Order: sequence, then C-alpha cells, then structure tokens
Amino acid sequence: MSESIDLRVLARYFDGTATAAERDEVVSWIGADLERRAAVAELAASWASDARSLEARYDTDAAWSRLATDLHFPSRRSQPSRRPARAWQTPRLAAWAATIVAAVSLGGWWLSARRVPAVEPVPPAERVYRTARAQRAVVRLSDGSEVTLNADSRLRIPGDFGPAKRELYLEGEGFFDVVHDSAAPFTVHTTRGITRDLGTKFSVRAYPDDTRKPFAVVVAEGAVSIAGATERDSLVLRAAESGYVTADGQLRAEHGIDVKALLGWTEGRLEFRNAPLREVVPVLARWYDADVRIGDPTLGDYPITATLTGERFTEAVASIARVLNARVVKRGSAFVLVRNR
Repeated sequence: MSESIDLRVLARYFDGTATAAERDEVVSWIGADLERRAAVAELAASWASDARSLEARYDTDAAWSRLATDLHFPSRRSQPSRRPARAWQTPRLAAWAATIVAAVSLGGWWLSARRVPAVEPVPPAERVYRTARAQRAVVRLSDGSEVTLNADSRLRIPGDFGPAKRELYLEGEGFFDVVHDSAAPFTVHTTRGITRDLGTKFSVRAYPDDTRKPFAVVVAEGAVSIAGATERDSLVLRAAESGYVTADGQLRAEHGIDVKALLGWTEGRLEFRNAPLREVVPVLARWYDADVRIGDPTLGDYPITATLTGERFTEAVASIARVLNARVVKRGSAFVLVRNR
C-alpha cells in the first residue's frame, strides 16, 4: 500500500471527477489505515455540514488555488500535467486534515468564496470500489454511512444513491455502519439475497465460491431484515444474530453468535471457532492472496479454532497445520495441507 497520495488525485476523488483508476488508487491508499480513515471521516462530516448550508456549486480551480497557497503548493495550473503535487503522507495527516476539511467535500465540489450561476445538473455516474486479495478498504458514503470491504470484494454504488434512494450492490464481504433513515431504507443487494437496514451495524458476505452459505449476514447492533433473491420469505435479525441463505435457497437464522470473532476481519484479525477446514482455506487464500489447498479430503471436516493477528502467511498456514497434526507441502505455487504419516 502506498505511503502517499497525489493531492490532485485526492481532489478529483472528492469532487467526483476522478477516473476509475484514480478512484481505485485512493481506495487502496486509504486501505485499513486508521489515521487515514479518521481523516476521510472528517472530510465526510465537513461535506455533510456544507451540503446543508450551501446552495451553489463550487469553483474547483479557485478553491485549489486557495488551498495551494495555504499549504505552499505550486498552483495546479502552473504545474506540468504529469508532475505530482506534494503527496499527503501519513505523518502529516493530523496537521493537514483541518485545513483540507475546510476545502474538500466528499463526493461534492471544492468550495468557492463566490457564488456561481446555477447550471443544469449532470446525472452522477455510478461508482465501483474493488479490493484485491490481501486488501481491505473503507468507503465513506455520501449519507454518512461507512462500508469496510473485506479482501476480494466489489461494491457498486448507483449514480442515484442519495437521500431518497439508498441501494447498493455487493459481491464479496462488507461491514456496514449505517446512518439510519426510516424514510429511505438502506438496502444491500447481492446475487443470492437482500439486506435492509432497520437501524444497525451489520456485515454481509456473498462470495461466489461460497457454496454452503452463499449469502450470510451478521448483526452487530440494531436489526436488519434479510430476504432471498426472490424476496418470497424474509427474516428479521437483531444484535448477536446471523442469518444466511443455503445452497438450495432456504433462509436460516443463528442466535447467540460470537460477533467479535465473526467480525474480527474488520480490525485486521481472523478468528475461527470450530470452522471446518474447507471453509477456513478460502478465507486464508483471500486474506493472504495465496494458493492454499487441502491435499487430503479427510481433512476437510476437521474443525479449526484459531486466531490470526498479523502473522505472515507462512506462519499462519503452519499454525493451521499444527492444529491439524498435518504439514504443509509446496507444490508449484500452491501450499497444500496433508496429513502427517
């Protein structure tokens, strides 16, 4: 993950003009870094306040000039098009955040000291955020809600996402910290199920290769309503409950779950509690971007209880092997778990 970000790329990300590659660059830069996450949250809070009090669009170039002067950057117009602006580096986040918060609005426009004539609004384009294997990211939404994406996930936010319609689409896994609005339910769509917020914090998992629970929800706070893709049946889940859709489309609920363990990934921690090895292996593969396989089919049902907190991949897979009384064999690029003979 890069330690710095081009301020002009960051500016385009916030004013909605960034290219897909630039958006991916910013999302990757934010990653799971708590300091960057806090700074982005401040920007979003500033946007929410300004959006309520300001009516006109903002002059991007004028605002950049003011910001460049305040931070002693060269003017954007005077810079060669490929020369990077001074990067926003992690040690300087706290010092710069207050200045930048005054000039930036998340998903909005740069502030201007003068009013400009009203123009016909341009329909906003949808945004797509992706995380690679071994990567997590935090996405702050325009309504103040926040999404933490797990590894190998994709979040699509339609262009009409806003106060009146809050629907988005997930493939993979995400944790949603939702600002509740009874007039505009927050809805997460996946190919196998739908989740609607009733005032809560919850996670949704829907990886295409998960055949046992192709759609699963964990509720940390509040309540949600979940339904299968056809919406014929639904369940209401509350804190410390989980619901999922089975491979044949049936809705199921689990009560008294270990929320801390199931949501440990949001804090950089993997926890398994009596999880069959066949379910542990794909999680390790996504988390570490590694090819992990089960070499002996009889190991697949073996229950794994383990906590991984920052271990390197080789250390992690070796610890799993010890639990199994197995060993790790390297076959090409694959790490294969086989029984000790």
